[in-house]
Amino acid sequence: LVSCGLPPAIVNSGRRDRIEGWLEDLDLGWKVPFSLCMPDDQQSIAAAAAGVPVENVTICTEPFHSVVDANAHIFRDNLEFHVRQGAFMEVYDLDGSAASVVAEFVARGRARYFPFFPSSVSAHVGALAEAAKREAADGCSCGLQEAHCILRNRGRSRWVVPRLDPD
Repeated sequence: LVSCGLPPAIVNSGRRDRIEGWLEDLDLGWKVPFSLCMPDDQQSIAAAAAGVPVENVTICTEPFHSVVDANAHIFRDNLEFHVRQGAFMEVYDLDGSAASVVAEFVARGRARYFPFFPSSVSAHVGALAEAAKREAADGCSCGLQEAHCILRNRGRSRWVVPRLDPD
C-alpha cells in the first residue's frame, strides 16, 4: 500500500504539474517520452485542498487483456469482491476487452476505466505492450500503470494499492 498526500502549496496554486519522463531500453535502442499528470477533476482537487480524501482505499488493477466470455467472471468476481470491501477500483486494460465487465462498476460510481492504457501513453508504448501481452512480463505497461495509479490518486485516496493481479 502507498499513501501520499499533495502538498497544499501545489494543490492551492492552481498548477497542474506534469511529470515528464522517458522509457528507455539501451539493448533495444529505444527511448520513448511520456508524461503523467495530476488528477484534474474538481472533486479530487477540492478533497486534496481540504485534506479529506474522496476514497479510503483505491485499488488499481494490473493491465487486463484478452478478457472473453470464458474468463470474464474471474475479473468481474474479483472487482466485485474488492468493491464490497469498500475499495474504489481503477481498471487498466491493454486491449479494451474488459469494457463490458467494468461498465457496471463505472455506472455505480465505484470504478474508473482506462481502456487501451499503453496506447494512451504513446503509440510506440501501445505497440510494445500489444507485442508483449502474451509474455510473462507484459511489456512495460505495468510500471507505467503503477506510476499513473499512484500519481492520479495523490490526495484523492487515503491508501492506494498500485497493482492488483486478478489471476
